[in-house]
Amino acid sequence: MNLARWLLAAVALLLATEAAAAEDFRDLALIPKAVYRERTGEHPRVPDLVPQYLACLTLLQKHRYEGAEQVCGRLAVLDPLSADAHRMYGAARLGLRKYAPAREELVIAISRDPDDADSYALLAASYREERRYRLAIANFTTAIRKRPEDARLWNGRCWVRAVGGFELTRAMSDCWHALLLRADPNTLDSMGFVSLRRAQFGEALRFYGSALVLDPTLATSLFGRGLAKWHLQGVAAGRSDVSAALKLDPSAGETFLAAHLIEATSPLLPCPSCRRLAPRPNAPKVKKPTPGPVEVTKL
Repeated sequence: MNLARWLLAAVALLLATEAAAAEDFRDLALIPKAVYRERTGEHPRVPDLVPQYLACLTLLQKHRYEGAEQVCGRLAVLDPLSADAHRMYGAARLGLRKYAPAREELVIAISRDPDDADSYALLAASYREERRYRLAIANFTTAIRKRPEDARLWNGRCWVRAVGGFELTRAMSDCWHALLLRADPNTLDSMGFVSLRRAQFGEALRFYGSALVLDPTLATSLFGRGLAKWHLQGVAAGRSDVSAALKLDPSAGETFLAAHLIEATSPLLPCPSCRRLAPRPNAPKVKKPTPGPVEVTKL
């Protein structure tokens, strides 16, 4: 095995291990499959581009999206036939909230590799951030069709439905499918959110509690558990979890606030948290919760 292939194999092992726990679909760009499979024989230039791939991957991994946009953009020019290069460039632009330009690169990636489930997932993430939930669901559905064994994709579709506030029964079904594929705290976190949406607070408490057993530092699960306790046991019971969540991540309540599961003036929140929980300009605006599921029969 020559040096270039050894480097690619080492990067593949490292990134596959780290990406296994990633739920932010920008992190799917950290798995450039074609870079380290037999592709080096098909494209002799690729071994020469190992440093550029490493630089692009490192910047994405560190969420340094401005630098990644420049480096990955050059890589897409140097290796225009690579789905991986265009996917990573799209991921960098997605990280900068440049949703339409990101989709342009992801469409190119799919044209290079029609079975690229990761690019479909990134497309779905871009539509989710723009609150275009039906398009997000459609792209997650395509990604799932391409790679049905990937729990992250099932959880991704569950989360879109949950954040959008519709098809909550289907959302829970997707999350259960993801959980059967892999026990993961992020999936349990999504299930807790769906339960809050459905005003099933006891169920939400159990899901969030299970998520925190697997990952005690998951701030959104702490926040969600605090909300469930608030509904079941009162303000005092929920405040400690909410305060702990905000110490871990001051933005932990953004999605709950956008979903009107809590208001910024809630007595559950200390005043500094009220200010920190002001939604960011492009935070998803979602429907207020109803006591039960709101079904939409067609996408």
